Amino acid sequence: MLRLFTAIKLPPYMPDRLARLRRHDMAGAEWEMRENFHLTLRFIGEVDEGVADDIDAILGKVRAPGFAIKVKGCGAFGGNQPRILWAGVGESEGLHCLWRRLDAALSPVCGPDTHGKYSPHITLARLSGTPVAEVAGFLEACALLEEPPFGVRSFSLFASRIGKKRKWYERLCDYHFAETPEIL
Repeated sequence: MLRLFTAIKLPPYMPDRLARLRRHDMAGAEWEMRENFHLTLRFIGEVDEGVADDIDAILGKVRAPGFAIKVKGCGAFGGNQPRILWAGVGESEGLHCLWRRLDAALSPVCGPDTHGKYSPHITLARLSGTPVAEVAGFLEACALLEEPPFGVRSFSLFASRIGKKRKWYERLCDYHFAETPEIL
């Protein structure tokens, strides 16, 4: 069985910039490794290798124009019990268009996206029992985060792998756009 998702690989300089946001003194925070940073598009879930081959064929047929996005702002999921710290993404119709096309293409094989509304983000840390005040301090310190835009010319299929001491994401295949991105 493979645990799959589609995502946008970040430019080579971005993981180092995002890693600078880490606060190693934050209680209960498990910070994502640099090599795991990505912008999730569509979670697929656990599938066997035969279905994975079908998904690869489907993804190869998805067409979308290139676009530009920028990392902007930070936030947390979980309300009064924060579970995830994330870096946000500025508004991008191109990104939402790609997500809609992926969701439509994948729904017949793996069902509709059960996460509801698409909230583009890059997971920075997973939290367990982190005091709300610490999360608020992190969010205040990162409120003005804004990186220059970068062009998106492809998306990728990833598998989530779990080892004895860590989790990592393996890029299985890239799917390139035919058109070049617009510059913001």
